[in-house]
Amino acid sequence: MLGSGDKTESNASGRPLYIPFPTHMMSPVGKVKKLLKKMEIPQKDARYALTATHQEPSANTVKKMEAIIKSKGLSKAAEGLQVLVKGTKGPLEEGWEQKVETFASRLLK
Repeated sequence: MLGSGDKTESNASGRPLYIPFPTHMMSPVGKVKKLLKKMEIPQKDARYALTATHQEPSANTVKKMEAIIKSKGLSKAAEGLQVLVKGTKGPLEEGWEQKVETFASRLLK
């Protein structure tokens, strides 16, 4: 898993990079965008998967991050997961557990 405070690591096992990221004002946090722009992936066949939480149902945060990652030559392991957070501290939207289960099952294929 690659998080906003982690250093870039190679993905020697062939498993997808799982990249969760926080959002602010309907966009990924600046440090996460900066990390991904600087990230170097030595494997040509590397894959990724993104997750994000957000407060705005119309937010397209995963698509914004995919635009950055696409320039790295990575392929998607699964469609990104966005989960709505009601209020600044939660709770998560109803049915979030099913969304996460579906996302995880796509990653395991």
